[in-house]
Amino acid sequence: MGLKDGQIKIWEVQTGILLLKLSSHQNVVRDLSFTPSGSLILVSVSRNKNLRIWDLNKQGKQIQVLSGHLQWVYCCSISPD
Repeated sequence: MGLKDGQIKIWEVQTGILLLKLSSHQNVVRDLSFTPSGSLILVSVSRNKNLRIWDLNKQGKQIQVLSGHLQWVYCCSISPD
């Protein structure tokens, strides 16, 4: 779940337990996409004009920040290749 304050919360659906809280965006998180391979790599986009790549297998370690957009980023999609 992406939040207005820039946080991302990862929950276990069956138990309702909060597993991870990711905090790096400075503005509203607009979209989240997981890799289609099932590797638990997450991409998040925000109004702060960047994309962030997270590895949820490594406790939500931020792998990379993709910046340089001139406008807000509203959505993302990950190609299987």
